[in-house]
Amino acid sequence: MKDSPRRVVLALLLALLLLGAFRITRPESALAQAGSSASSANIPDWPAWQLLREILSGQTPATIPASLSFNDPDGTIASYQPNGPITTKNNGFFIPLGTNGRTCFTCHQPQDGWALTPASVKATYALAGPKAILFDPIDAANCPTAPGANSSNAAQFAYAHSQVLTRANFRIGLDLPPKANQQWAKIVVAYDPTRCENDPKYGLPAGKVSVFRRVLPAANLGFLDPMGPLGLAPASTPGRINPGSRPCTNGGFCLGKSPGQNNGNIAPTGSPTTGGFAIMWDSREPNLLTQFIGANGFHAKATQRQLNQLEGTLANPRPAACAGVSFQSSFPLPAACLAALNNPENCPPTNPLNAGSPVCQAVQFQTNIFFAQTWDNLGQDLTGVDGSGATGGAQNLVGFLAPDASVMEQRLSPPTPNLVLTPGSEFTLFDNWAGINGNDFVSQSRASIYRGQQIFNNRTFVIAGISGFSDIPNAGRGTPATGGKLTGRCTNCHNVVNVGDDAGMPGFHTGIGDNFCQHATFLTASAQNPVPAPCGTALPPGPGEPLFTFYCPKGSIEYFSNPDPTNTYDVFETTDPGLAVLTGQCNDLGKMKRPILRGLASRRPYFHNGSAATLQDLVIFYNQRFNIGLSDQDVTDLVNFLSSL
Repeated sequence: MKDSPRRVVLALLLALLLLGAFRITRPESALAQAGSSASSANIPDWPAWQLLREILSGQTPATIPASLSFNDPDGTIASYQPNGPITTKNNGFFIPLGTNGRTCFTCHQPQDGWALTPASVKATYALAGPKAILFDPIDAANCPTAPGANSSNAAQFAYAHSQVLTRANFRIGLDLPPKANQQWAKIVVAYDPTRCENDPKYGLPAGKVSVFRRVLPAANLGFLDPMGPLGLAPASTPGRINPGSRPCTNGGFCLGKSPGQNNGNIAPTGSPTTGGFAIMWDSREPNLLTQFIGANGFHAKATQRQLNQLEGTLANPRPAACAGVSFQSSFPLPAACLAALNNPENCPPTNPLNAGSPVCQAVQFQTNIFFAQTWDNLGQDLTGVDGSGATGGAQNLVGFLAPDASVMEQRLSPPTPNLVLTPGSEFTLFDNWAGINGNDFVSQSRASIYRGQQIFNNRTFVIAGISGFSDIPNAGRGTPATGGKLTGRCTNCHNVVNVGDDAGMPGFHTGIGDNFCQHATFLTASAQNPVPAPCGTALPPGPGEPLFTFYCPKGSIEYFSNPDPTNTYDVFETTDPGLAVLTGQCNDLGKMKRPILRGLASRRPYFHNGSAATLQDLVIFYNQRFNIGLSDQDVTDLVNFLSSL
């Protein structure tokens, strides 16, 4: 293990100090100290101390206020609900719907940008102990059968829960595709430090893999669907966007409600999700309804009957496909019935009859709460209330959504589309900080943040070998021999205005935690590839993660060649198969979504497996992966920008 049991135990003992150091201490007035005119709304309120202690002790507050702020390592993270405070009692996001007492709130907490961090995990251990529901062995232990998974002994507990304690990674148990759908000839466990990959119940012998992933935010999800609120409205609703009426020209962002309606240059027909607005790291859930129900099945250990009862709350009116179906049954519901129930249009605003469904309540909460950084320790106020013209913060973020009725999803229609149509304008939050040249600390910090925004929007570099991006047909990419070379920007893959997720494909493969860059085919000069593109990686497989070896038909993985001794298969090693678990295709190995970038400072570490401890580590990885050529000052500026989102 990367972290010894003794080191993890010491970290647990220091958790209370972490609380006092920066988590629940109300700072003295930083505004007064700095002489700033910024609103005191950007400083966490004292009641947040009480609320945070309640949360970290495993309790659910009676109310989530409309505005809520907490300190994070770089300043202040704030949540905002434009529809006002929400009462948690009887709301599906906050009530246990399985057998282990967990709720969505157990692992999606406001101080961590509605995700979860190692600091909060350790604090929960310090306040609530090893029996806290957060530590259910089904996913918080490295393996449910690991020695120490249920132990109260600190050393044994730390060893069995090293992933969640050090990276806030949870074990995700996934079924491999049916054999007939597996393109690879075989899969071998090359390294199994958790002893779960060869476990007869949770590993390959049972047709499963266990991967370790970070918790994704359960807020800002209104930006995950490009169709906007009207995209869920009945076809007769005035102003509803009709995908067929908007030509998809020049590779523009023209996305439909199903993969078949998507622009082929953006999300090819047959993609498992609509565009790149994937919910899960591996794109395995088609919408928030199925994600919520699936999460209760795995993380909350809901029984089949409990899941059926949840589905039944979506049956008003009862779909024809569910005629005669009992929602009290302990057997799986018919597929046609499930498909009819798990339609987003079964929830408000389209169908108000299901307003009382815990499923709809949870979806509405997640799509109507927003979070972002509001205060930066260096640049101070990020929201513009001090007159600086900045437009950061959670309340300003809501302004980038459709103004009509339910703030559920993203605006696509003119005159101010959120989807990027003009490259170089993806982030505009700090445009008014251009030209700042004061010598005081705050001015210098704001100038750095602005320079970082400019680097993110405009610095060009060669992008190559990104399966899911470099292989888009008819989109100006180079030939396969060049790795599909394209001169691009950070915003090619983080292209939603002032949000930073992707309006394109469901998964990209960048080479995190695998052997791709060691065996990329575009690294050698040739007549077809006179100037090789870079493929450096600073994040090889970690010692605490499992390592899988896939034997794929030779040539089935784009831009990759690592033949076995028989010259029949390409040998691909990875810590996480990504999208391939869904599709069974070798070319999908390692593909992951690009998450929303707002509130990054509150939810370290980064990447799907937490392999980048800091934003500096993340920036350095990309600088090496694409040979961007960032100077030390560039890295600092880019980190300062990202931490201000």
